[in-house]
Amino acid sequence: MRRWMVGLIAVGLLISGCAGVGSFAGLNKDQIEALAKIKDAAAVCVKASAGGVYTGVAIFTSIDKGIYGTITVKDDCSTTLGTVQPVPGKPAP
Repeated sequence: MRRWMVGLIAVGLLISGCAGVGSFAGLNKDQIEALAKIKDAAAVCVKASAGGVYTGVAIFTSIDKGIYGTITVKDDCSTTLGTVQPVPGKPAP
């Protein structure tokens, strides 16, 4: 049971991009500044069962600072990302 759970977490991390984008060595200043301006969000839901006895669900999210929105995960593990417009003067939801 432990092996498939570790595998489940590893797959989720790889799919959601938490494993990293690689090395930034060799990038110039302009390229690094351009990368810093990219704002994105991702959500991955992974569901697995072992012999119908054990069921595991893992949800991995990656949201950049400055992104306002919602993440909805349904019972069938489908995920939806929604956007919310920020209101000036109010903290992020």
